[in-house]
Amino acid sequence: MINRLRIYRMRKRLTQKQVAEMLGIATSTYNMIENGKRRVSLQRAKQLEIILGAGIDELFHGMNLQLPEETASAK
Repeated sequence: MINRLRIYRMRKRLTQKQVAEMLGIATSTYNMIENGKRRVSLQRAKQLEIILGAGIDELFHGMNLQLPEETASAK
């Protein structure tokens, strides 16, 4: 699977650290999201949509998004 987050991030000439800072998360957490090792919440996906200038479908096609009700039940 093509890593779309990485492609769009690199097109914007951003580092993982810069994107993580914009999201307010650790660089290691963003790295796991970008590498498909951690699911991303819908809220965070919307933030990435703005930061990377691409729609959620473009960024996350084929990846699992964590919906709000899943977040609430996980706590």
